[in-house]
Amino acid sequence: MLSCCKEEKMKKLVCLIFLLSGCASPELCREGRIYFMEGKWEDAYHAFSTCLEKYPENAELYRLRGLASFRMERYEDAVRDIEKAIEINPDRSIYYVDLAKIYHAKGEREVCLQYYTKAIEKEPQNHDFYEWRAMVYFEMGEYRKAAEDLTLALRYSVVKMPLRCKRMRMYALAGMLDEAIKETRELWEFFGEKAQLHGELAFLYFWKGECDSAVFHFTRAIEEGGSPDLYFWRGLVYYFMGETENALGDVNQGREKAGSGIQKTFFNALYALIKKDHVQAVKEFDYLIENMPSVGDFYYLRGEAYRLMGKSEEAEKDWEKAHFFNNNYPLRWRKGLDKENIKE
Repeated sequence: MLSCCKEEKMKKLVCLIFLLSGCASPELCREGRIYFMEGKWEDAYHAFSTCLEKYPENAELYRLRGLASFRMERYEDAVRDIEKAIEINPDRSIYYVDLAKIYHAKGEREVCLQYYTKAIEKEPQNHDFYEWRAMVYFEMGEYRKAAEDLTLALRYSVVKMPLRCKRMRMYALAGMLDEAIKETRELWEFFGEKAQLHGELAFLYFWKGECDSAVFHFTRAIEEGGSPDLYFWRGLVYYFMGETENALGDVNQGREKAGSGIQKTFFNALYALIKKDHVQAVKEFDYLIENMPSVGDFYYLRGEAYRLMGKSEEAEKDWEKAHFFNNNYPLRWRKGLDKENIKE
């Protein structure tokens, strides 16, 4: 009960911050603001409309009514009111941010980016604007641009670490693995030897094809108390290195520590792959993909099983899917494997 109360209070606080962000006159149309905080969007809309009859040239009231429409998913009404606010006061950066958020909700990311850019032009030292635009680039798969925006956000933000963690992941997704490793090491030095950071480094080295370094950091992550899943990933690296006994050792340790259900399937799938039971490996990865369809690694490994069965067409389809979900996964470096020789 207490946690529910806290959650409700937090929702109201977030709503209040959203409502008053950049607001020039917090007392204007107090009734409408109270309705807004309570989530009574229709009542808030009508209250702001009433205030606009008295103050028809007040940009902030158009903004507030537009936000009420936005909350009710009446996007065209919201856009119309925010545009009117801009017409009255074109220098308020928050109005452009409002439009960016509305167009983002509509799924029009290109337009959303345009309005974030306009907001930045009005207020170039606001780190939030760069971070929000970066997240849109991230959704669009423009990881390098996202990393660039996060770098700009870092220039103006006092709080650095959350932005650096995001930038590290953008570097990795953009294939900028050296930059990602450098960022991760610096974060590691700041936070101390944490399991998560060792795990991040392990994956980055794995994606670079530096298996010895990947094994080292997976081992450190395990020693730091990381998840049993780490045995799966270290075992997978051993498998790629041709170290079958070490790979099987990790499978056995992982099985002992894993919970029931899907986590067990990780190790069953890898075991089948190591033992060259490729038909069973495909079945295990089928189950994993059915339950975790956006994990590119499973498509890659099922493709590996198909390759070893001589089913090159199925292998290539799975590898393309793997590449779609994670363009850094080592689809091409392992023992020279690429599209030109997958039939070998």
